[in-house]
Amino acid sequence: MRARAKDLGMKLGYGAHLHGLHRIRSGNLSVQNAISLADLAAHVQATGPFVA
Repeated sequence: MRARAKDLGMKLGYGAHLHGLHRIRSGNLSVQNAISLADLAAHVQATGPFVA
């Protein structure tokens, strides 16, 4: 998306950029299935850190 905004600005003869970008999905991961950092911290506090 950033490159598209830049390309559009170049074609129009103006500079262009994105004011913000919010990723809502990456592969099989989505914002809907995410947990907050506070919930993650509470889980680690209760169960200990994950070690692979």
